[in-house]
Amino acid sequence: MYLCKKSYEIFTSAALLLQLDKQLEEKREEIVKKAENLLKIHESNLRNCFSENLKKFKECEEQMNEPITLKNKAQNNTKEDSNLEKKNEVMNCVDETPRTTPPKKTEHTNFHEEEPQFDSANTEVEKIKTSLNLQKIKFNELLQTYEATLQGLNEKEKSLNECNKQLKTLQIENNQLKKQLESADKEIGRKQQITEKNKTNVENLKIELNTLKEENKELKRQLDSKKQNSGNIDVRLARALQESEKYRTLFMQCKNNKNVSTSNINKFDNELQQLKDSNQKLTKQKNELMIVLKKQLKLIDILRKQKLHIEAAKVLEISENHFIKTLDIAENLAKQ
Repeated sequence: MYLCKKSYEIFTSAALLLQLDKQLEEKREEIVKKAENLLKIHESNLRNCFSENLKKFKECEEQMNEPITLKNKAQNNTKEDSNLEKKNEVMNCVDETPRTTPPKKTEHTNFHEEEPQFDSANTEVEKIKTSLNLQKIKFNELLQTYEATLQGLNEKEKSLNECNKQLKTLQIENNQLKKQLESADKEIGRKQQITEKNKTNVENLKIELNTLKEENKELKRQLDSKKQNSGNIDVRLARALQESEKYRTLFMQCKNNKNVSTSNINKFDNELQQLKDSNQKLTKQKNELMIVLKKQLKLIDILRKQKLHIEAAKVLEISENHFIKTLDIAENLAKQ
């Protein structure tokens, strides 16, 4: 019974540990999936951020290059204006002389038209500077978010490492529990073999018990018949003893009187011998009855021992049923 209780406790603990192992494996898989999804999301976000920043920087570079070209154009325009002024001076000098044709005013008009273009270029440069400052601020914010995400990723990696350590410890415990389960299975197999042997022994003992019961019934019948015969023999013995005493008294009287004939003496001797023979037969029967009684007492002791064996076998059957129930409970728990 103690072994059955221990085996039941081992099976229940093993089933619970298997359930915990399954739950931990499921949690580990969920954590790994979540971590992979987060890493993918962060990678995609970082790629998008870097791509957006690169696009913005390229746009800024293009916008910065545009005012430089405008400045070059403005410088070229100033050079052209200076050249035009020189030409105008020359033309003025020429105007002092009598003119045959009127002077052209197209160059002056071009100079007045290029002044608002230069102002618009300056405004565009200021706009580009403001946009650059805003983009620098955004870039700093993105760097801060990137650093924060990196810190979060490092923390998650630390938590993943801790989870992996816990998983390793749980795997070690799981292996130990598997070894315990294997040893328990081996012990259960040994116990099952022992129970099968006990079953065969119990069946053999039952067969022997039935045969012994039948023999006991026959012996009881013989005992009853022999008791009746022994009662009759005791009565006969008592009567024979009484008759022998009577004959002895008569014999003594005959010897004392010496009047009895030798024929009568021979008769008395024959009767005495017959009585002695009958007495010997009765004593033999009595001894046989005593031997039979001793055998019956031995059989009764054997039957008592067999009864104890049968009770032990019943207890074993009860323990086997309990053990089988525990195995069924453990299998149901493992399936759940």
